Amino acid sequence: MSEVLEIVRPLASAPSETSRGRMRLGFREIWMTPLPFAGNRRQLKFFNRLTLSVFRNRILSMTGEEIIRNTNHPYVLVANHSTRYEAMVLPGIINHLRQGSPIHFFADWNFALYPLLGHMMRRGEAIIVTRKPARPAFLNLLRPFYTDTMPSHERGAYFLKRGEPVGIFPEGTRNTAQDTLLRGERGAAWLSLSENVPILPVGIRYPLVLDGQPVAQNSPMELEFGNLIHPDSNLIGKAHDLDALKQWHARIMTEISRLSGKQWNPSAKRKKI
Repeated sequence: MSEVLEIVRPLASAPSETSRGRMRLGFREIWMTPLPFAGNRRQLKFFNRLTLSVFRNRILSMTGEEIIRNTNHPYVLVANHSTRYEAMVLPGIINHLRQGSPIHFFADWNFALYPLLGHMMRRGEAIIVTRKPARPAFLNLLRPFYTDTMPSHERGAYFLKRGEPVGIFPEGTRNTAQDTLLRGERGAAWLSLSENVPILPVGIRYPLVLDGQPVAQNSPMELEFGNLIHPDSNLIGKAHDLDALKQWHARIMTEISRLSGKQWNPSAKRKKI
């Protein structure tokens, strides 16, 4: 309820600058900035603005947003993943910075089971992944209705071929450990090598979380967008070469580690710590 009340508060003043980056988006910027590349997709515009309005107070600062604004060619955006609301906020911010041109995030089909959130995911052309079972188990009866005829990795490649970016949380699940990354899945590395597109890394930090404590679901965050990184020429086209895939995945996770302030170890656990 408190998040909904944020929407009806008076318009905030223009965002200021901090040493770490730009402060949270203001209501006026969220609702008055044109989104010309969304075309006539009015629902996409509305839900994107609504999402940013609801969660704006959880975004302490952003650094490097000009990288998103100035990059018009396809890429695979990758970020660490600690809270549920990241899966809504990060696409919303990217869409806003891209003036309504959506990024297609890989998303767990369990989130699509929520009526409003599922509607938003469809409007944003998210790539639905149906690998994980639902809870409670009887909801798995609905899985066929959310399964695309095209496998998710092929759907991601399809958007990249169209010149549109895709987004992935390589850890594959929420990891609330404050200082350690999971080993991660290699899907982002595979897409990058198979389609010869760069990686755009993002670090999500939670500076208000006390040392040694897990990241709580309502923790405010800082975002830092890194520079594009390109695979070495000897790796391009070797998406099915396991050694090449591991090498590129390690580079990707190392860059997320640097931006997020979390340590990454190739022998770390693949699932939740």
